[in-house]
Amino acid sequence: MTRATRRLATLVATLALAGCDTLGRAEPVADASAPVPLSASLLEATALARALTAIESELGKEIAALELDVHPDRVVLQARDPHNEARVLQYVYRHDKLEPPRPVRLQGSGTLEDNLFPLSEARIDRIPELVKRAVMAVDAKHGKPSHVLLRRNLPHEVDVRFRIYVTSPIRSGHVDATADGELAAAAP
Repeated sequence: MTRATRRLATLVATLALAGCDTLGRAEPVADASAPVPLSASLLEATALARALTAIESELGKEIAALELDVHPDRVVLQARDPHNEARVLQYVYRHDKLEPPRPVRLQGSGTLEDNLFPLSEARIDRIPELVKRAVMAVDAKHGKPSHVLLRRNLPHEVDVRFRIYVTSPIRSGHVDATADGELAAAAP
């Protein structure tokens, strides 16, 4: 290849790249692990109420829950199958819809009855407030809510408790609360 041919090839490549609309710019990539902002989150009152309405329309008001796990982008409920008392189903609400239930494989030495609790007896409406208070308790400046877990605290105690998880580059931790929404101490 002659010098003139190389110069011509370089000139053509340069002109082609100069006409390229994305040269030197990177499109932002969403970080799937990053917490969703609270305003667009199922940890916010309006979105959480919408999710719980969808779940109650499927299961009714009397839900025997094993565990409720509320994330910014989804609500996961493990509850007794209303048609088969020996079976637990997992319901996932995300993108404004309730997905079809899936069976849960139960493990452990405890009985199902000992672990179930009436979901209606927990103050789920207090989750948004608990999340704000947990962030303040764990890391007010950098903390972001990860998720809120509601279940019996077996084998340590039979009480139903909220556990609010907060992530932070400085200090992550969790805060516990009673089923009534009364805050306990923060834990790193």
